[in-house]
Amino acid sequence: MEDTMRNDGTGRLDPGELASLGVTTVMVAAPDMTGALFGRRIPAGSLRRVLESGVEVCTAALSWDVTQEPLVDQQWTGFHTGWHDMTLVPDLTTLRLLPWLPATALCLADVVEYPGGPLLEVAPRTVLRRQTERLAAMGLRALVATELEFYLYEGTPAELRRRGHRDLVPTTVVRSDFALGGTNHMEPFFDRVRRSLAEAGIEVESTQAEWGLGQWELGLDHGDPLSVADRHTVFKMAVRDIAAANGYTATFMARPRGDQPGSSCHIHISLVDGDDRPVFATEGAGLRSDPLGAMATAMREALAGMIDMAPDTMLFMAPNVNSYTRLAHPEFAGNGLQWGHDNRTTSFRVVGHSPTTMRIEHRLGGADLNPHLGVAAILAGVRHGLEAGLQPGPPTIGNGYEQTATGLPTDLADAAARFGRSLRCREAFGDGVVDHYREVARAEVRVARAAVTDWEIGRYFDSV
Repeated sequence: MEDTMRNDGTGRLDPGELASLGVTTVMVAAPDMTGALFGRRIPAGSLRRVLESGVEVCTAALSWDVTQEPLVDQQWTGFHTGWHDMTLVPDLTTLRLLPWLPATALCLADVVEYPGGPLLEVAPRTVLRRQTERLAAMGLRALVATELEFYLYEGTPAELRRRGHRDLVPTTVVRSDFALGGTNHMEPFFDRVRRSLAEAGIEVESTQAEWGLGQWELGLDHGDPLSVADRHTVFKMAVRDIAAANGYTATFMARPRGDQPGSSCHIHISLVDGDDRPVFATEGAGLRSDPLGAMATAMREALAGMIDMAPDTMLFMAPNVNSYTRLAHPEFAGNGLQWGHDNRTTSFRVVGHSPTTMRIEHRLGGADLNPHLGVAAILAGVRHGLEAGLQPGPPTIGNGYEQTATGLPTDLADAAARFGRSLRCREAFGDGVVDHYREVARAEVRVARAAVTDWEIGRYFDSV
């Protein structure tokens, strides 16, 4: 299904339309390592000039941590380079209105090392572009979709931060997974989210309450990897902005509460050939009547590659210290290296009922992942499986949690170490990308290990 829309059916604008639409400000932005946008606001009339010159931004934006602390010098930037500039080059195919902000449009950008220079390899959009290019060289194109869970609490971000994020009031007070009647009080909010995103050319396939108190899920329409990752990024910004404007706070932490389930980002993937024909399904076989027979060779190999590379690429699926508290609990948050047919107790779920809907759902990622990096990791696994002709082994039958599920990193330090020493990751992403993200993760681990948590105080303060 194509994006919904204004104008040409995509939500994309021409720079010449900005004045007639009352747009006075354009945000030129790129996703950082966490998936948040950085860049500059420019007058709408300056966009054409910026198309030629680009927008210069300090390289710290792709090096510092989530609190903007420059914890580590990278080979390509740091104090030793004077924190020099990089350049954002607007990608006009992404120019769209942001209807929830006054008179504002957004144009996402690629990051280059200097004006007229090469793409910066560590930039998340570049990382994903490289994987789609390598898949295209095999005559294949991926279609992906994301389902994103998050928690929504009463009170603005400033209010919650002032009270230390304590005494959170969730927007649902009983478990409401798939419930309708008990969640109608939030429909005005989600109606605004859906309408705002639709006007921006981002179609929301569905909205639902989730199992956790105050937890929700939105699913986005499928498309090519880069456009889906871009839309996912804009969607998160929209939810945060609209939530704050309505007196709420949205959090995409993987597990914001120890007594509630974690929030996932499930990523669905299928492949088509150069003629846009699906390559995951065999002719005439149905997934329910003949599950194994329905999976074409390409699907088996892609699945096997995703499984085989999952331990090495976990840093892109679970990029934060908190990410691993989600994975430590058996609450449909992925389960080792198991796969199954329509089985939510596994990490890799094969679903679909026809050649055009046959797909693999990758369930390991948390809501805190960067979509560009998460999708890139999956595509690298797909290509690995296809090139090596791998086979996935037998599917998990029944409750996967009753079976031993091992093989994945259990914390951020382990994930960073595996990523750094993986020859397959270095082949897939390049040494510069691997070293960059490994060092950032190591710095995050050092900060976490130096922190004294509320749990430690409560457990040990007067007990040891």
